[in-house]
Amino acid sequence: MKRLLPILILLMLLSCREATTAKPSAQQMIDGAWIPVTADLGGQPMPENVRKTIKLNVADGRYKVTVGE
Repeated sequence: MKRLLPILILLMLLSCREATTAKPSAQQMIDGAWIPVTADLGGQPMPENVRKTIKLNVADGRYKVTVGE
């Protein structure tokens, strides 16, 4: 019993540590800067030089799209 008790305490502490680790919210997972990998306009592929200038920034539930900067 004396050997089993420290092992049980250790397992209990490890399981509590994992339970307190906060998972990011859906909003936090979306927040950040995004760039397109592919883009179509009117059913046709967008020119690569234009596509490379597109950037989407998402923060605090708001978004901003910039093209050409």
